[in-house]
Amino acid sequence: ILSIIFAAILLLPVSCKKEAVEVFASFETNRETYGPMEPVIIKNTTTVNNSVIAICKWEWAGNVSYDFEPSEIKFEEEGVYSVKLTVTANDGAVKGVFTKDIVVEDNNIKPVADFTWSPETAKAGEAITFTDRSTDSDGKITAWEWNIGGSVSTEQNPVVTIIASGEVKVSLTVTDDRLGRDTKTATIMVEKGKFTIDLDWKKTYGATGHMTRYTSPAMSPDGQTIYVTSTDCKLYAFGIDGSQKWVYDYGSKHGVKYTTSIGGNDARVVTPSVDTDGTIFFAGGYNEPNAEGQTATVFALNSNGSLKWAQQDGNKTDFGMFSPVIMDNNIAIAQTNGGTLTLDQGCVLLNKQTGNFVIDIFARQGSQGGMAAWGEMLFCNAGGTAMGTQVIFPDYSYIPKANEAYCPGAGKAARSCQNAVSKDGILYTFYPRNESDPTKGGTLYAFDPTTFVATPNAPSASIWSVNIAGELSSDKTGSASAVCGTGGHGMVLSADGTIFVTTRTSLTAVSKDGKIIWSHTPAGRIDCVPAVDNAGFVYYCDRSGNIVKLSSDGQEATRLKLDVEFSSSITISNDGKLYVVGMENNAPTLFCLTTNDITGPADNWSQLGCNPCKTARMKAN
Repeated sequence: ILSIIFAAILLLPVSCKKEAVEVFASFETNRETYGPMEPVIIKNTTTVNNSVIAICKWEWAGNVSYDFEPSEIKFEEEGVYSVKLTVTANDGAVKGVFTKDIVVEDNNIKPVADFTWSPETAKAGEAITFTDRSTDSDGKITAWEWNIGGSVSTEQNPVVTIIASGEVKVSLTVTDDRLGRDTKTATIMVEKGKFTIDLDWKKTYGATGHMTRYTSPAMSPDGQTIYVTSTDCKLYAFGIDGSQKWVYDYGSKHGVKYTTSIGGNDARVVTPSVDTDGTIFFAGGYNEPNAEGQTATVFALNSNGSLKWAQQDGNKTDFGMFSPVIMDNNIAIAQTNGGTLTLDQGCVLLNKQTGNFVIDIFARQGSQGGMAAWGEMLFCNAGGTAMGTQVIFPDYSYIPKANEAYCPGAGKAARSCQNAVSKDGILYTFYPRNESDPTKGGTLYAFDPTTFVATPNAPSASIWSVNIAGELSSDKTGSASAVCGTGGHGMVLSADGTIFVTTRTSLTAVSKDGKIIWSHTPAGRIDCVPAVDNAGFVYYCDRSGNIVKLSSDGQEATRLKLDVEFSSSITISNDGKLYVVGMENNAPTLFCLTTNDITGPADNWSQLGCNPCKTARMKAN
């Protein structure tokens, strides 16, 4: 018995010994030869004895994958490539390695890209059909990539409307079922269509980073010079061919600066206005809060760029964002905060020949908006709540503080909206419907100025009013989180008296009797007043770089898309050219554009004062 037990003990270690782990790495491919960029299909045939697979590491052409069977193996060019598989077992870190060569040969007959278009004589604003004529002799085409003047399509036969006339580069790249590719490129001539907007020239002016916000170009009476400015405190004069005539550096010469953040909502610039003798009037500087050693100033320049006069307005002056009003003997300019020229807030009148102070007119919390004049009667939007529009009579009397409830639009805050005056002397004003919620839109009012008196015994009644849907600008980025404030909204009139009014999100047409005719939704945010030409077309531009032309019934006639931020109104010259300023590559830039079927602005308040001089005044009959 003892011998049997002893023998069993001797045998025990042998029966408990663990068997060896073995890894036999291996894989198969679906073919031995592949074309360029053709996927290599892998089948992992690895076997492991006495364990399981823990890790599969694949290596090829500098790439690594840890999938059990990788699906992304492909090679761009002809050649012989090694694919290496390293398999690690779950026990004992035992590994196995297998390597296989992959042969890549380009035996695919590549496709041939080709296309035609119809009509062969393409016109801007009309649909063009591009037809694929590509062929592949040993397979089939599986993908199409079109680039038509920057517009991309993956359709086989796209239909595209090209807006701008001129040369347009078109390319088609086709891919076959074995990933062969070919490209055809052609240049087609797009003729001017029925409606076009074409870029004639552009000129960068001012320093990078400075703003053109809410300012617009103004033109000389002879139509030969365009005046523009920005927050770099220089006024530039350009010829109609784009050549720079002169520049007046009012920042260096007069110590004018914009002390707030250049890119902020308050960095706004006054639009110049030009008198019949060629004198250019404008104001420069934004100094709120008080900035010692800096001064805002009102300027008059002669047509050759020399200084006629400069009237300083001291620290803490904040001029409104619109054009000075030019009257028979004086100019008027709006202020949100008073400087040395104003006892309080509102607007100031200066003698246009000398720049001497004439009178200042109170308006609660000043005016962020534009002024307008009917003859010698001035209308100034009040910045504060409940005051509506301040009226300044030809004898410089006005409705006093004690009778603010009798002002036109009493109970409303006009804020930054631009007024308009029709040829028959009707005043149009636009007020936010809800001060705390700019998304509620505004209300457009029509008033008869002949009913206004300095000592009223009843509130000024409107002829009619109508609510305008849309979103107004506010003092904060959030649309519905602040009081309505800065933003270049307002209205213009066509020759027949139709009123066109903007918000950030709409352009609405209103009839002379206060009925909404149509409303247009823009592709980008609007921060401008529209313009109307003498053929009845309406124009606006937006922050997304669109310059849009609408027909009188609100249909889009054409548009031009530029890589520009526009917060400027368009100026229509007396020869039918369009001028606008915007920010291109973060620098102020003047654009000259041509459109067809027009020869000038509409004979009404189509722009400030019914003229490209931006005088902001309609003369009484």
